[in-house]
Amino acid sequence: MFRKHSILINLPIMHILSRPGIILLAICFAMTGLLGADEHASSQIDLREVDLNGGEIAYLTGPWYFHWGVHVDSANSSHLAPAVPIEGQYWNEVEIFGETVPPRGYATYVSRIILDSAHVYAHLAFLVRENNLASRYFVNGREIGSVGNPSIDPALEIGTWEPQVLGFREHSDTLDITVHVSNHQFRNGGLGRTVAFGTATAVIKLLDNLRYRDLFFIGIYLILAVYHLGIFILRPRDIYSRWLIAIYLLLVARLLFSGNFTIFMFVEHIPWSGQIRLEYLSLYLSVPITALYFSDAFKSKLIPFTRRIILVIMFVFLSTLIIPNTYAISQIARIFLFLIIPICVLPFIAVYRSAWHGDRNARIIVGGAAILGLAAINDSLYTLDYINTGFIVPYAFLLFIVSQAFLVARNYALAYESMELNKQQLEQEVDRRLEAESLLKNNQLQLQKLVEQRTAELARMNVELKNEIQHRTRHEADLEDSNTTKDKFFSIIAHDLRGPVSSLAQLMEHVGNEFKTFERDELEEMFTEMSRTAGSVHKLVENLLAWSRLQLGKISFEPGACFARKLVDEAVEIIRGQARAKDISITSDVPRKLKVMADPRMVDTVLRNLLTNAIKFSHRGGKIQVNAISTATSRVLFQVVDEGIGMTQKQVDQLFDVGMNFKSFGTEDEVGTGLGLLLCKELLEKHGGKIHVTSSQQMGSTFAFTLPIP
Repeated sequence: MFRKHSILINLPIMHILSRPGIILLAICFAMTGLLGADEHASSQIDLREVDLNGGEIAYLTGPWYFHWGVHVDSANSSHLAPAVPIEGQYWNEVEIFGETVPPRGYATYVSRIILDSAHVYAHLAFLVRENNLASRYFVNGREIGSVGNPSIDPALEIGTWEPQVLGFREHSDTLDITVHVSNHQFRNGGLGRTVAFGTATAVIKLLDNLRYRDLFFIGIYLILAVYHLGIFILRPRDIYSRWLIAIYLLLVARLLFSGNFTIFMFVEHIPWSGQIRLEYLSLYLSVPITALYFSDAFKSKLIPFTRRIILVIMFVFLSTLIIPNTYAISQIARIFLFLIIPICVLPFIAVYRSAWHGDRNARIIVGGAAILGLAAINDSLYTLDYINTGFIVPYAFLLFIVSQAFLVARNYALAYESMELNKQQLEQEVDRRLEAESLLKNNQLQLQKLVEQRTAELARMNVELKNEIQHRTRHEADLEDSNTTKDKFFSIIAHDLRGPVSSLAQLMEHVGNEFKTFERDELEEMFTEMSRTAGSVHKLVENLLAWSRLQLGKISFEPGACFARKLVDEAVEIIRGQARAKDISITSDVPRKLKVMADPRMVDTVLRNLLTNAIKFSHRGGKIQVNAISTATSRVLFQVVDEGIGMTQKQVDQLFDVGMNFKSFGTEDEVGTGLGLLLCKELLEKHGGKIHVTSSQQMGSTFAFTLPIP
């Protein structure tokens, strides 16, 4: 254990004044101030003989000057008393005025490094690892970096065990080192582990070597875990393989979450509360489970209740990890570190007793187990800071693995001999069973052929039935569509076409019979009505014929590149006469060079139907706007916008339903059947486009459709 230092300095003021000898105490402070004036002269680390440029690493074991309860900088540290000269160690091993410094608090470590002035050092660095808990480093008064965030305020402190390389550039051969350290969350405080110092390249290489060594062991343990997993798969009853898989994985966890914290090679950040819990979780599991492995392997020689004792210890300490206070967790872990010795000794006694009574496996294991147990005890004492050796369990476990490998090889050799002895008996048994299997196989072949024949028949019948069902389903759907189309067709002929034709015939007959009795104005009004009725019938017949031809597939689809503006202008020009009859203005806004890929005849039919529809439901003197713009989806959007009577949402939803008997009247009682919109929908679908309607009553309607761009 590190030696403790005692100095009668830095007692609280009230405690000093409560004791006699104030004058003597004042003399002591004066002497301390004199000593402090030459502090750096006596707290120097002379590295002039160390070949740093050659890649050598110096470990800063001290001496350091220790200032408790304050964070100072290098400029005023020599004038701040008291300062305790110590080696690099946890401060709760330091005594001031006969009292041990508490583990939680904050302090400053100060020292000076003397370098060889004959050399030029381009880039230097410190390697800080395994130090608790947070520290900030200054060189010649300049901050070079920190490990975590040390603070006098516990709420602001951020702790970490992640190894850090703190690099800096300094051209002086004298380095004044100041380290601010705080610990409010762990059982030990201060520079408990030696800081490595050298060139940045050498320090980084040192950390890489340490981590690569850990990765080497991790790789070995993972390979062994996979190996024993294969054994367990082949022999599920082999409980020892299960134990060994768990042990190897826990050793991987120990290498990841302790020492060099190799986990930070793969994970960017783990909070301090997670780091301490992960380390102690791997510790609380790895030691007891290794002990349980030996306990199960030699249970006949085990001291009573050994397994229960180990399990109770393991689960009790695992339950402590839910405690929110990490300081309490670290203090409890200290108890576990003392318990590692009995945990290791109890199963080892069983191994030793088995070896004493002639168990060859135990004799092979006892040497490796003894080394492993001693290594575990060493690591516990090192963690408790009683010794300064380092972690050696990974190396000891390699020796243990060698003994286990020899044991496994020996067991397999014995098993092979046993197999050879049973081989002849098995061969005889095999011959007898071969005859029975041959007979059984013949029967199975016959049965298999019969099953295959029946299965093939059922599969064929199933396919035929499935095809028949699909054919009938398609036929029924086609028949239903055909019936719906037929009903719509006959409905239009029976109602929408018969009514206007009958009215026209009656009107013409009436005019013919009474022609001489009518005045000129009356005749003009009748002829106008006859013309309007004939036009409506003509439009209906035209749409009806086009729709029927489309349903029968007799309309050819011949798309090509054409100008959108030309299509709109031609359709508007044809409809303009109907618009003038109701004093309706039609305007268009279509870019001159905008092209679409479409069949001009079909698009003309669509535009004329939409414009006719807009005129029909617009008020006299209204306005109609036709727009076309290109969209971001490589399509052209056409819009026919009117200010007419509009529709309800229910009417909009029924517009394109072929099964609905949709009939409406325009602003001047023009009759509409909805057939034109159905025709528009189907013509646009041939182009891969869709038609969309938005409408509000008394606010007008907007019919929009899209066509592709060539």
